[in-house]
Amino acid sequence: MEKLIQAMMQLWQWQKAERWSTYKKHSFLATSGIPIYKIVAPEGNCIHENKTCNPETFNTTEIAKACPGALCNFASYGGKSLYHQYISTFQIYNLFVFLWLINFVIALGQCALAGAFATYYWAKKKPDDIPPYPLFTAFGRAIRYHTGSLAFGSLILALVQMFKVILEYLDRRLRREDLERNDGSTEKPYFITPNLHGILVKKQLAP
Repeated sequence: MEKLIQAMMQLWQWQKAERWSTYKKHSFLATSGIPIYKIVAPEGNCIHENKTCNPETFNTTEIAKACPGALCNFASYGGKSLYHQYISTFQIYNLFVFLWLINFVIALGQCALAGAFATYYWAKKKPDDIPPYPLFTAFGRAIRYHTGSLAFGSLILALVQMFKVILEYLDRRLRREDLERNDGSTEKPYFITPNLHGILVKKQLAP
């Protein structure tokens, strides 16, 4: 019987490892996208340069004959599907949902703890009026009666945090090191336009 249990456990672990390796493979391919190949001409005189190509059939096409020496090299990962066109939007959406869920879990835990403390505080006869599992009882009440309030409050917090993240991103994106170190001279020119520099100007640090 023990050998049978050990064999079943080994089989279960093997299946789990197999599923995990398959998951990692597909998730990597999904995040990488489709490999894109473009035509590269050594002399730069090919009219088809920078166009997409297929490396498996490139040598048999008319482009290879029209542009001697041209190569079909790997350029980047990407694609023209809906996922690749709106990948930045999807990432922003993922960040917002992450903030929302994190705030909801924190609020749910705080509400359950508050319910457990209130059960003890408002009990007239301690410990007779206290339920056997006050924390689990308070957690059930929070799920049953306060889920909507917790979700709505978490939504407001997520919106505020998302707005804060956007402001911090813009602040770090726009205030580059040229605002701190450069002085606009020929040796240390600004990398941003003068108008934008006038808006974001800061006290310059000593180089």
